[in-house]
Amino acid sequence: MNFQNKYDFFSYFLDDNWTISKKFLAEKNWIAVPVPDTLTLIESEWLANNIFLYGNKYLEYSFEFNGHIQTKEIDNNQENIFNSDFLNHHLFIILTNYNLDFLYFKNQDNLYHLFCGTPDFVFNCLNCSLTMAKKIFFSNIFNNFDEDTDEFNYLRNIWFTYQNR
Repeated sequence: MNFQNKYDFFSYFLDDNWTISKKFLAEKNWIAVPVPDTLTLIESEWLANNIFLYGNKYLEYSFEFNGHIQTKEIDNNQENIFNSDFLNHHLFIILTNYNLDFLYFKNQDNLYHLFCGTPDFVFNCLNCSLTMAKKIFFSNIFNNFDEDTDEFNYLRNIWFTYQNR
């Protein structure tokens, strides 16, 4: 994927809230499910296994709010996936491939990450049902944030942005 500038990149993938655009998802006919916090070791294994369905490499885009975009092509494996997330803990990241067959997103504040793609891809990355994913997401925000905090409301809105339920 070639973008003329960073603003083309940002407007292609992100909405005004700096999360994955619902317009982008609709154009791809994809779903997206948010997961609390950063990627875990087991999730990085599940994600790597799913990426292998599309090839042996992935693209890592890392960036700050309105900042420069670093792009790397990386060999797909559990350790590299985990390191893409962990070593960029202070940045937004998008993982995908040249064909844009899937997308992984982590916000800069490490409050959540998002699996995007076909239902098969997303649920194989989650390894649970949507009902269980919702329980995990909300138990995390209820256990970690008071209901009157910005973080609580932000995360609640993230869930409903992608699930509309």
